[in-house]
Amino acid sequence: AGARSLLAELGWFGLAQLQFVLDPDGRHRFIDFNGRIYGSIALAARAGVDLAGTWAALAVGEKPDGGDARPGVRFQWLEGDLKRAVLAGPRRFVPELVGAIRYGRGAAHSVLSARDPMPAIRYAGTLLARGAGKAVSRARRGAGSRSS
Repeated sequence: AGARSLLAELGWFGLAQLQFVLDPDGRHRFIDFNGRIYGSIALAARAGVDLAGTWAALAVGEKPDGGDARPGVRFQWLEGDLKRAVLAGPRRFVPELVGAIRYGRGAAHSVLSARDPMPAIRYAGTLLARGAGKAVSRARRGAGSRSS
């Protein structure tokens, strides 16, 4: 009710990501509002519910098609799974990586698409460059602490 009230007060129309936590008393607490299309929207689309199309239809005064979601569809946050594999350490890296790849087959992804691979390729390049930059920074900090 609180989130609905906030959205009404803002005059919000459109897609947004709302996050809640369950407190120890069993009440859902509204903690975050992101007024944008969110990455996991691909899950709804893969399940058969076109939320972006529904929003667009409503925006121009049309009646949306709606649709029922198919159960059993899953989503993978590949970047998070790959980070988890790296953080698992050298012994667990390969099993975690293999598990992430297996889980990812058939899952909906926010960026990865066999029909249009370029966004994923560019995003992977960005992540690799960011990771390399962090590694260089760590190496420089480590070298500086040894020389002093």
